[in-house]
Amino acid sequence: MRSEKEIVLTHDILDGVLRKDSGMDLGIPSYIEEKIKYQCDVLCWILKHDNGTTFEDNVKQLLKLARQYGYELADLRPEWDHEHSN
Repeated sequence: MRSEKEIVLTHDILDGVLRKDSGMDLGIPSYIEEKIKYQCDVLCWILKHDNGTTFEDNVKQLLKLARQYGYELADLRPEWDHEHSN
């Protein structure tokens, strides 16, 4: 696994590119910016940022869909398993 420092630095670089911090406009095409946004969202999830919930929401939806098709996934994080915790 990467170090926490490396993960935070990578997040900050991607986030800075997206927000064009300090005039950092690299002329990145919008379709690549969209991919960077997804990558940054995963890092937000890893870093437990409240603003990056798209990745977690997608995982929850996939788990729900898997259950609808009869699949049970083991070793879930407790906060993801709201449906079966009650």
